[in-house]
Amino acid sequence: MPDKKKVIILSDHALSTSGVGTQTRHLVQGLLEKNKWSFRQFGAALKHIDYDTVVVNEDFIIKPIDGFGDRDLIRITLATEKPDVLFIFTDPRFFIWLFEMEDEVHQMCPIVWWHVWDNYPYPKYNSVLYESTDMINCHSFLTYEMIKEKFPQKTNFIPHSVPEDIYHPLPESEIKNWKKQILGKDREDHFVGIWTNRNAKRKRPNDLLASWKLFLDYLEENHGHRKATLIMHTDPFDGEGPNLTVASEMLNIHDNVFFSSERIEFDNLRE
Repeated sequence: MPDKKKVIILSDHALSTSGVGTQTRHLVQGLLEKNKWSFRQFGAALKHIDYDTVVVNEDFIIKPIDGFGDRDLIRITLATEKPDVLFIFTDPRFFIWLFEMEDEVHQMCPIVWWHVWDNYPYPKYNSVLYESTDMINCHSFLTYEMIKEKFPQKTNFIPHSVPEDIYHPLPESEIKNWKKQILGKDREDHFVGIWTNRNAKRKRPNDLLASWKLFLDYLEENHGHRKATLIMHTDPFDGEGPNLTVASEMLNIHDNVFFSSERIEFDNLRE
């Protein structure tokens, strides 16, 4: 068996419930099955309850840290671990310090970035960051379309995904049964949309509600009914976001929005 390639990861803690954390976990678990990779992660969070190193297995070891690291941490890690790849995954603002020392990193290994940029126009001020990165994997097609025009040789579209054993289509009979249990019998024939996210202003939940109102108005105008329910799996009263119950009432769509605020396991989320 050839030596496994060692990857140092800077991202949300892979055992956390954040979007970046869960996607990191799915990615690592999938690559571990190939038996060609070994991962060492600095698992980021604002604060951890426990800072003990987590040995998931011999090829997946996580060290919890506050934030996403610093120059000294990377210098020590490059010298001791001698990685084949440095993999970063989150917003660029957390890694300005890393890009400023990219010449030191490149003496040891390439930098791979799983990246998203949500809107046009193309962010020219990020060009120096893209130039400092050896591979840019975009988890949004919009991001991919923007960046591939400028850096076609190193830009790929690698969207977020969920393993089939966690999330997969249910039989129609089960769907109807769960709709009755969760939404009630009076909505079993409703079209259902779902939004699973943090209720934070930067996620623009009020824009979603405004768009849902437009959709309901279209249904009523063109089909004579408003048989549609939006499930928002989030905390409608999160201090980082707007009061979503008040917003839905102001838009007069509160009867067509269902809030799911309790934490649930992956198996139940798909239902």
